[in-house]
Amino acid sequence: MKLSFAKLGVSILVLGVGSSLWAAPTPKASSSVPTPLSDWRSSPLIVGLEEELSRSMQKLTLPDAAPPYYGAYWLIEFHDLDLKASLGRIVQNQEDHGRRASVQLRVGDPSLDNSNFAGEGGSGFLASSDGLLMAPSDDDLLALRRVYWLASDATYRDAVELLDQKRAQRSAQVELESRPADFSKQEPESLDGPPASVLPSSAELEALIVAVSKVFADYPGVEDSSVSASARTLTRSVVSSEGVVSREPSTLIEFQLQCSAQAKDGMPLVHTVSSFGVPSEAQLSERARALASGLIETANAELASDSFGPVLFTDVAAAQIAHELLAMNLAGTPDGEELQGPFARRLGKRVLPDDFDAFDDPGLEHYRGLALAGHYLMDDEGVRAQRVSLVEKGRLASFLMSRTPNRVIGASNGHGRSGLSGWARGMVGNLIVETRKGATRATLEKRLLAAARDQRAEFGIVIERLAERAFATGGASPPVPERAYKLYADGRRVPIRGAELGEINVRELRSLLGSGDHPNVYNYVVTWPSGLASPSSVVAPDLLFEEVELTKTKRSYRRPKLLPRPN
Repeated sequence: MKLSFAKLGVSILVLGVGSSLWAAPTPKASSSVPTPLSDWRSSPLIVGLEEELSRSMQKLTLPDAAPPYYGAYWLIEFHDLDLKASLGRIVQNQEDHGRRASVQLRVGDPSLDNSNFAGEGGSGFLASSDGLLMAPSDDDLLALRRVYWLASDATYRDAVELLDQKRAQRSAQVELESRPADFSKQEPESLDGPPASVLPSSAELEALIVAVSKVFADYPGVEDSSVSASARTLTRSVVSSEGVVSREPSTLIEFQLQCSAQAKDGMPLVHTVSSFGVPSEAQLSERARALASGLIETANAELASDSFGPVLFTDVAAAQIAHELLAMNLAGTPDGEELQGPFARRLGKRVLPDDFDAFDDPGLEHYRGLALAGHYLMDDEGVRAQRVSLVEKGRLASFLMSRTPNRVIGASNGHGRSGLSGWARGMVGNLIVETRKGATRATLEKRLLAAARDQRAEFGIVIERLAERAFATGGASPPVPERAYKLYADGRRVPIRGAELGEINVRELRSLLGSGDHPNVYNYVVTWPSGLASPSSVVAPDLLFEEVELTKTKRSYRRPKLLPRPN
């Protein structure tokens, strides 16, 4: 979940092999003086990128191949801090800053181009922007333009080859219905985001995580523990052949608390909690204590048994299961050329109970007092983020769209995300699931017990937290419960461990037995192969499912350690 540009192994030297399609750029005057925000679009740096992009669009050509019809140059400026402490000592302190570059070129035309096609051959480098290039950290325009010159050359060659392969494949296929276009038309809109917040100093972060990491020493049952802090400022700038000139500064600060233990039978347990922003030492220490005590309670809990019945997802687990079932299925970008998944042909059909609505709004920084990580101004195609109504009175109203259309929606709504690593796909920013008939936690627990009695079960299952995970499977392989317990009619709450969720069909959302009256949030970060990250948030009320399968883990593990932890 952490972003570390220091680990990027991409080098511009890779592109130096072979001859280029046109001459290297001629020298331009450089400037190392920071440009005022109001003059940024006319700064030598941006003008130089625009000139180089224009040169590529006009002069890049191969025999029997057209020049690009669309191009975009991205410049990424970053400052990154990664620290980790364990039991009062710093065990990692890394700092990195600099610039990276990315090139996106499309050959053909919007109806058929080189995008979203896995071909063979070609240089395989940046054919669809699958990496970031090292760029000069100062404003040496000649050096910077050379980076984009070489990258454009390689990208164009691969684009032409991929388009030829795509056309050959199409010519061998029978067309039963018209295909959607490969690229949507968008009105160009240039954006300029507010300045990024100043990062805490490395010393400040060190002092905080060192103090909090000492908390775990008070819990003898905790075998290993750590407190990590990742802080980064990122400025994404883009110029495109459509006339877009935009930039968006952003700041992301994430703390991760992790601790592990071993049950008496040897079962290993690892619990992790992430939080965003900068909490006080007291707040973060309290979270560490709750995590450690919860881990010890789980380590001493009874083994889960196989069961099939009602399950109540509360707290962060409710937002996590909503992420698991909805995030992937609400994406509107086709897989190859067809929209896949259970929602693919359900536009206008019921997908949730009729008292449910859902929308995605990357413009939100908070929702009903909850901090949201998925705030952004523009997506990874340079399109302004938009609020999208996804579910209205239980019926599917739209999808999260990039600039790759599907058969029913022909334009982006500002949700194209890729980390500049491959072609953008419609993805969650801030997904908010709401209900108009929410019940209190106590009422939901009564419904849980009533449903359990109907199925002749002695208890109902309550899951409070699932293992943190940035990717969703649509219910095919849900994340593992970290905090769960049996709820009995007499009020007993018996913790369990070793439970695994079976496959959950997204259609089961339509028959929920109830939902809560307050929101829960799950903030997470998708880290791309490029090294960039896309923070996202899902908000959902408590959710009561009628039937969910839980199975006792069948995995083997080592016997307990021979010696106790040293004190």
